[in-house]
Amino acid sequence: MSAERSEIGPARSALAQWLRAGSVDHDAAKDLVVVASELLANAIDASPGDATVALRGTQESGVVILEAINRVSEWVSPADRWDLDDPLRTRGRGLLIVSALVDHIEAEHDVANCCTIVRVRRDLTSIQHHGEADCAEIAGLEPALRI
Repeated sequence: MSAERSEIGPARSALAQWLRAGSVDHDAAKDLVVVASELLANAIDASPGDATVALRGTQESGVVILEAINRVSEWVSPADRWDLDDPLRTRGRGLLIVSALVDHIEAEHDVANCCTIVRVRRDLTSIQHHGEADCAEIAGLEPALRI
């Protein structure tokens, strides 16, 4: 898809449908849709005008893996745009929310293919994830805020 924010809504809908078809619990599905929204927004923000972004998902043995990918025609390091270890250093609260909703987050910078892949993993059998109110608190937002 093109690297435009207007593409996030349709991607959210497609992901929600895919998660429902895979029998993912409603609350976990809502969390993963929020995660995808944040990752796609970051991928779009880090992309020049000619870039494309993609969202890939797999589900196996109770684990969902989502990948947000931005592909550019010429490599530009995203290092100054976001920091997985300290998201507030360079960005807003989105990566903090993502971190609260998944078990693992990592970034892969594929210079040869001019892309960055941010991969998250959520174990659907785990009960250690924060609820909506806790995520809002972690991110410094009011618990009543709905994304």
